Amino acid sequence: MPIFTATKLRKAGVFSRVDDSNTSIGKRYARNDELGTPYGLTLDFASVQNRTMTLRERDTTGQLIGPIDEVIATVTELVQGSIDWAEACRRLPAYTGVQAVD
Repeated sequence: MPIFTATKLRKAGVFSRVDDSNTSIGKRYARNDELGTPYGLTLDFASVQNRTMTLRERDTTGQLIGPIDEVIATVTELVQGSIDWAEACRRLPAYTGVQAVD
């Protein structure tokens, strides 16, 4: 996660940690699911180029995608309890697979 993203989360009062291990994204999701992490944010090479971020919810394993600032705002509201996952799904489109690099 780029430093600016971690900084934005911290300023919003959202605790985050970076998992930069060399394991697959599926194993990272599984590890964080076991830890009870409610939401995961993913930035990959395509995300950085497209300035997007993926948001994953632990309980449904649903994934949403959007511009970085919109995803950060959405996850902040989720963590604060001012919106629920259904509202997040209305705000951001579902992530359905690999995103193309523009």
